[in-house]
Amino acid sequence: MTLPARLSCGIAAIGLCATLGACNNDPGSGTLRVQYSFDSFTSCNEDAENVVDITVELGDDVATETVTCDNAGGEITISAPAGTYDIVVQGIDDVGDAVIDNLNDPITDDRVEVIGGDDKDFPVELGLIPARLEVIMQVINTGSGFPAMCGSTDIMIHGLQVEAASAAGGLKTHEFDLCDFTDIVAVPDDDREINGRLFDRVFLQPLDGMGGSVGDEIEIQFAQAVGAGKSVRIALTCEGDACTFEILQGEAGTTSNGSSGGDATAGETDGDTTGSMDDTGGDSTGGDSTGG
Repeated sequence: MTLPARLSCGIAAIGLCATLGACNNDPGSGTLRVQYSFDSFTSCNEDAENVVDITVELGDDVATETVTCDNAGGEITISAPAGTYDIVVQGIDDVGDAVIDNLNDPITDDRVEVIGGDDKDFPVELGLIPARLEVIMQVINTGSGFPAMCGSTDIMIHGLQVEAASAAGGLKTHEFDLCDFTDIVAVPDDDREINGRLFDRVFLQPLDGMGGSVGDEIEIQFAQAVGAGKSVRIALTCEGDACTFEILQGEAGTTSNGSSGGDATAGETDGDTTGSMDDTGGDSTGGDSTGG
């Protein structure tokens, strides 16, 4: 065979391998065929998730790939340098939020080895990403009118019990110390118990230094369930035994103070909604919000 003919055959073979993605002879890199499916409660458009794309990310920006979500499941081919990586597969909804992923228990598909010069099938199952509840609290020193130090003995409120809940009951509860609130903090949810399809209300109970209740419990109900992968963010400001709240992210429907059942006007999602809760048992009205 002449040299031009050999070159022609070699080029054709390279082109065929590139087309088929099945001729990985580079010992420094490998190919994954990530085969995604859904658990029995999830699909691209099940409930209100509206998943548009499925993305695969290996390690810290080692390699990424995106395909259009298919209710029947599908396969994503991705190449990367040989090595062992964390792998995150996510479903991205129509507003760009990750709402499903491969990280639900039992976690068996969150780490993968890429073998140099080889191809590998890697199946994953996708389920709901939990919703997220974030809070921040500030306590004002009545005497000075300025925010109190968390260890101050001149304030009544030293902590906060936060509960993410649904109409059927509690989903996740956590008690914070005032010293925890150096910034906005999330309610810990390592077990992924805050189901966004159910999460539609928050209970906030200010606490004294011994963990006892101070003033009335605040209940904030949302106009609808928060949704998988979505966040609620609430700021609480307290003075004496009275607190006011502001919804920084989320949509309020009604609020109540203890047994009074007072209503508050709803704010728009990502807007600011405010309300006040004290120990008088009266109704509270939140201010209208401007979407932010």
